[in-house]
Amino acid sequence: MCRAVVWIYRRSQWVALFTTDLDLTVEQIIEYYGARWKIEAAFKEIKQEIGSSKSQTRNYHAVTNHLNFCMMAATVTWIYADHLDKTPQRCYAVNNQVTLPFPMSEN
Repeated sequence: MCRAVVWIYRRSQWVALFTTDLDLTVEQIIEYYGARWKIEAAFKEIKQEIGSSKSQTRNYHAVTNHLNFCMMAATVTWIYADHLDKTPQRCYAVNNQVTLPFPMSEN
């Protein structure tokens, strides 16, 4: 399997971005990783803000149901927040960001 590596300098260190899609441009690879990071931030938000990380369930189906409910609740919350005129504040600042991890759409 062929792989491509793109090295970028971010803040104070070099970061390697790997891909197996050799048709992508360097700009597309960086853009896709940026989008992926927003998804990871969303999962972190779900775990911390909604309480998924504190679940006491041990049964496979209970864990799956709880996580699905948390994701649904987060999605409904983000849709609601997207319709507000002002971006709501987070309960806890993450990396000095006090608003939701996704930009609000233009109303």
